[in-house]
Amino acid sequence: MRNKYRPTLLLTSLCILFLSTAPSHAVPLSQLLYNINSLNISTTISHISNHNTLLAHQEKRQEYEQEEAQPDRQVYLSQLFLASQLSMDLEDILDSPDLDSCQMCHQSMRLAKTFALQAPDLVPGLLRELCLKYKFRRPDTCEGLWERLGPELIGIFSELNLDGSDGYYTCAYAFPGSCPLPVHQPNPITFPKPKPANAQQPPPSGETIQVLHFSDWHVDPLYQRGSEAKCSHNICCRDYGRFNDPGPIKKPASKWGESKCDTPIALGVSALEAIQKFVPEAAFGIFTGDIVSHDSWMITQKYVEDEETRSYELFKQYLQEIKLYVALGNHDSYPSDQAPGKERPNSYITHKWLYDHVADIWEKNNWITSVEADYAKSHNAMFMTRPMPGLKLITLNTDLYYVRNYFTMLDTEQDDPSGLFHDLILELQDSEDRGERVWIMGHMAPVARSLPRSSILFQRIVARYSPHVIAGLFFGHFHLDKFIVMHDPDLPQGGRLGCQCCLPGTKCYPE
Repeated sequence: MRNKYRPTLLLTSLCILFLSTAPSHAVPLSQLLYNINSLNISTTISHISNHNTLLAHQEKRQEYEQEEAQPDRQVYLSQLFLASQLSMDLEDILDSPDLDSCQMCHQSMRLAKTFALQAPDLVPGLLRELCLKYKFRRPDTCEGLWERLGPELIGIFSELNLDGSDGYYTCAYAFPGSCPLPVHQPNPITFPKPKPANAQQPPPSGETIQVLHFSDWHVDPLYQRGSEAKCSHNICCRDYGRFNDPGPIKKPASKWGESKCDTPIALGVSALEAIQKFVPEAAFGIFTGDIVSHDSWMITQKYVEDEETRSYELFKQYLQEIKLYVALGNHDSYPSDQAPGKERPNSYITHKWLYDHVADIWEKNNWITSVEADYAKSHNAMFMTRPMPGLKLITLNTDLYYVRNYFTMLDTEQDDPSGLFHDLILELQDSEDRGERVWIMGHMAPVARSLPRSSILFQRIVARYSPHVIAGLFFGHFHLDKFIVMHDPDLPQGGRLGCQCCLPGTKCYPE
């Protein structure tokens, strides 16, 4: 009798992408586990060899049958043998009555890591097949997501420390319900200096300035007026060709956008035109991330670069001499959500094109200096600037604590593996020593969908440098008007620290 909670190796360990990025209408855990129970791993592995996504492997096998044995043939056949052996070992784990779902996940991940290291060529097709079989996403999405994330996920998975907490974090976040979410209490922070006694917020100057804050642009150059606005894709108002929903259009997309669609260019331009009306005397502006559309299964690096280039050019055209300070969002990278920290130089170099690209544009638009641009290029697009006397603005790349950034599943025993909070503390201490105020801006507030340890660390840092240094916290991402009250995590009553302001973004919302 198979254990009713048995997660498969391939779903718990290799399908990190499909489980953690599943939409709200995805298969619930109970149904997923029921489906897993009926999965015949041997049949699945045999089936994928005939799937069109592995046509190259099928042709290679036919070539081997006609030619003399070569070293490549032996490698390929050994990979197929490994897949077959892995399925039998997996059956032993899944049939064990002595293991709970979390233990099964951990043991399955060890087998999966071996598979990913020794037979990486077979992994993409297997993932696509499982995504299609269990309908985690639409067929076109299953194909596109793995094509884009596959190389990075295989590399990340091969580096997981399964003897430490990396495996536990991956099970808990990649396969919700298999293991409880980790309770990681970070170590106490050793600040450069103790907090001044009786630190007080300085009295207001009595002067008022206007500051422009907008977020989540998500412009869609493929938005098509009259297309389906209520579709089964992640975003609608597009012509998906043969992947369009069958039947007549239920709701035609309007010129100005729809609630389940990204921003049409007409709406984006209209919003920019309104700036002069509503913020006519803006001293400067802040943009809290997400230029690129939500079609993460379709985008390319060139698409991301072009969207960012053209959008920043448009911002500059309408803002003229108003300086705009930008934080990157999770959709501003390629692949979406992924950001290795600078402490992992071999991985960082593969993403440095993005930080070089945006920093060069920001410098060209005269929004930041060359020194600030150089810092951004080497610090995940983080930079510091002083938009006016007495005020420092610190931008954060919040992907560095986002649970859909799979690099955060590495080095989980460390409190600050990316070095983000270390750099933030140094900048805040510098401002305290100078007697200046600070605004912190980023894309995602460190609450929902952030690592628990990162949320606690951030709150402790804010507690140390409030109320005398930190004057404002500004974020986006939620697509809702939102104010988040922060508390000191180390006080019994959780003393209130302040509010984080989150904006809804440029989008058409239902009444």
